[in-house]
Amino acid sequence: EINPRIAQYGSILSIIYKGNNQICNGDTLLKSPLGISGNKQGFDIVCCCPPFGTRLNAEDADPFILTTRSRGMADELWVSRAVESLKPGGLGVVLVPESILSKKTAYEMRRSLLQECALEGILALPPGSFRKHGLRSSILVFRRKSQDVQQREKVFVSDIHDIDYRDTNIGELDEVINMFKVYQEV
Repeated sequence: EINPRIAQYGSILSIIYKGNNQICNGDTLLKSPLGISGNKQGFDIVCCCPPFGTRLNAEDADPFILTTRSRGMADELWVSRAVESLKPGGLGVVLVPESILSKKTAYEMRRSLLQECALEGILALPPGSFRKHGLRSSILVFRRKSQDVQQREKVFVSDIHDIDYRDTNIGELDEVINMFKVYQEV
């Protein structure tokens, strides 16, 4: 988490709920979470909700990032960083702009994701899911490949049509989550 107060708040919640979670404070595009945390084996879960449209400053970037992409928009770099940060079998959940799933400039990121990870699901969210912009976005759910985790023949794909952040009754989203759980059990 880049915001130190939110990282501290998350750590406190982890203690309160008796979790054994490590929440790292820092800019993960500038320095690897593995370096920030000292955890060289990787994380069980990496959940990322990055700011869309971030531009990468190549002079400040981590060398790993420079091997992935040296300039321009950094949206797909968040996915690459999440993959790098997972231990084998670890779960990644990353919010991405929908365009990342098809644009030419993100091809290498998609190829690398499918080579390193088993893609479990793509949950397409409707425009307006976030208050600040009307962009369509998707949630990618994947696991880093290991002896026990390999790509399934089918991937769960859902197109959610209606989410109202002002309404606590988000029935369609709950329904999709339940269908995804059933998919994972098969």
